[in-house]
Amino acid sequence: MNTTGIMNTLKYTKAEYLDNTQDMENLHMAIKNLPEVQKRRLKKYYFEEKTFDEIAFEEGCTYQSIQRSVYRAVKKIKNILKNS
Repeated sequence: MNTTGIMNTLKYTKAEYLDNTQDMENLHMAIKNLPEVQKRRLKKYYFEEKTFDEIAFEEGCTYQSIQRSVYRAVKKIKNILKNS
């Protein structure tokens, strides 16, 4: 590969990295803007990899309540990211 080919590859990789970085920043901002309950439940489910049943037990509520809260949080995040 010649120098120009390498530079084009590096530019693409850098651009892709910047796009991914921006996407991650937007995601963190969207999560930050969630109500505290949704944020806490979303983090437990996706980042701590707990089940809806485990979260419900910890919080003293129903499986359905946790499921609904997490799904609504995801919907809000999708809307925020779509509009950003």
